[in-house]
Amino acid sequence: EKLKNHLDLVRQEYVKFQQKWVDLKEKYDVAVAAQGEQGEDNFVAKLLAFVADLFDKDIYSDLTIRLDGQEIKAHRFVLAARSQYWGVTDLQDVQSLDFSGIPHNVGMTLLQWVYTDKVDLTSNDDFILELLRAACKFKLEVLQTRCEEALIGSVNVRNCITYYQTAEEINAAKLKSYCSEIITTYWDDFTIDDFVGMSAPLLYKMFKSKTAYPLHAAIRNKREDIVFLYLMEFDSQLPAKLNEMDTRDDLPLDLALSTKQQSVAEELVKHKVDVDRPDKNGWCLLHKAIKRGDEFASLFLINHGATINAATHQEMQTPLHMTAGFSTNSDSHNVVQNMVIVTELLLQKGANTGQQDFQGNTVLHCAVRSRNQDVFNLLLTQSSLNLDIQNSVGDSALWIALDNTLPSTSYDSEGMPAKLIAKGASPDSVHPRTGDTLLHRCCRAENEAAALFLANQGASFSLPNNKGETALHVSSSKGQEQVVRLLLGKGANPNAQTLEDISATMDALRVHDGTEDNLMNASRQTPLHIAIANRHKDVVTAFMEHRGNAMLSMDGLQIIPNFTLADSNDQTVLALALWTGMHDLASKLLNGGADINHMTKDGMTLLHIAINKQDADSAIFLLEHQADINIRYES
Repeated sequence: EKLKNHLDLVRQEYVKFQQKWVDLKEKYDVAVAAQGEQGEDNFVAKLLAFVADLFDKDIYSDLTIRLDGQEIKAHRFVLAARSQYWGVTDLQDVQSLDFSGIPHNVGMTLLQWVYTDKVDLTSNDDFILELLRAACKFKLEVLQTRCEEALIGSVNVRNCITYYQTAEEINAAKLKSYCSEIITTYWDDFTIDDFVGMSAPLLYKMFKSKTAYPLHAAIRNKREDIVFLYLMEFDSQLPAKLNEMDTRDDLPLDLALSTKQQSVAEELVKHKVDVDRPDKNGWCLLHKAIKRGDEFASLFLINHGATINAATHQEMQTPLHMTAGFSTNSDSHNVVQNMVIVTELLLQKGANTGQQDFQGNTVLHCAVRSRNQDVFNLLLTQSSLNLDIQNSVGDSALWIALDNTLPSTSYDSEGMPAKLIAKGASPDSVHPRTGDTLLHRCCRAENEAAALFLANQGASFSLPNNKGETALHVSSSKGQEQVVRLLLGKGANPNAQTLEDISATMDALRVHDGTEDNLMNASRQTPLHIAIANRHKDVVTAFMEHRGNAMLSMDGLQIIPNFTLADSNDQTVLALALWTGMHDLASKLLNGGADINHMTKDGMTLLHIAINKQDADSAIFLLEHQADINIRYES
């Protein structure tokens, strides 16, 4: 699009030159026809040739021109014929003219044109510019036009600013107009460096003609002098004009701060700019500054009264949420440290640490999730910090700290989980929907290291969830032998049973084939039931060993597993071991005291059930282990 516009300008100039050539051709033809047979012998031709020959000659000379240390012979009548403006009031009253400041080659070319009407404009553009400057100074309009036309062909994006400035200074209207069109076409491509040498009034005038937002342009180009011109001109419309957003959705104060123009920013604040002006997305200047990791802008805004608890419209994030969200795992170390400084100032100013975003996260949630240790440590110094607030999905900050799917998770004394608990965070935070404690959730997420950490930090292992499951149930279902052994050793109840599940009971009434799926579908299960149903032999072994230890223990802390407890399907742990084909475990259970002749509520022994199920292997196993064959089943 820009190239097309540029070509259109060139095409327009070409059309103008073509029309000018046609006009000159017509005039030339008329002049030749009027001249007739006389040719070059007519008076006018002889006069022009005579004048041309007078250049720098003593004959008839009545004036000298001082040019770069040299005196040039001149003639008043020739100069007067060209212009009345030679730097003196009246040519008749002077004996010499001073061309000081004009380069020798430029002055000589100008005088040659005055006498001969001929000029070579094939030289470089700098020379033609100087010649144009001299022509404008002496109001030699014909020479000025020729110089402008020669330069127009050389105007491009790189030099149009310089040419525009020169044209403005010497009042070269045609060149200025053409340069202005080029500038308009490529306006968004210019940088700060392109305008460095331009005077404030001229550049301000240009900004006003090229954009509807000259203040933004002045700040973007770091022209504080133009900012002052703008403030003076629009004083009656302040501060409204200071809070206008341009076509790029930029605000003047944000532009000044993002480029660290402190004096401009302070001037805007002095003129009552809105430091909390939100953009179209509801982000205030402080939000935007923090988002880009801009310490300078953030501190400036906080110290100049920006609202420190303002939340974004959609995410409902405060500045604290945002600073806490920086992480050395994804952001540069310098940026993270800069945001720590911003966080410290926000806290000093009284920022609310308990404010929640649209997902219910507090700043503590954010700091823990991003593993921002420095912000985390700062937050722990705040007496008003609530450590146990849960977000919208029921997660406390401690749960996020325990999450081993996030980087840099540590369970040592310097890790976030240990520091949170030491500060008073509850290790027994309960999920509002499931009733799971953190210990339940760690076991369920198969985060064994976190479960061991919580158990050693004093987390309650007896709290059941909404289904009546304790942490021992969950760890048994996941085959977490270490956790099971630790919990049993600390006094976890191996005989705790899950709550009655009506839907599971209904399924059990419909299915009586004793399949493994049906065995899993039961309530009133102990942790050992669950371990056997999930075929976790190591966990079953842990229960067996614990039973032996508990029977010998004298401290009364450890609870002895009861192998006779039956689930909602009236199955003991021995029955489950048999029906799942784990006869080796069944042998261990029998050795540990399991009752081989246990009867169901219907009066059936395990041998009755095995025969009824046509489970020959289990029946033989029971017979080999001395099951009573004389017990009668009354159907």
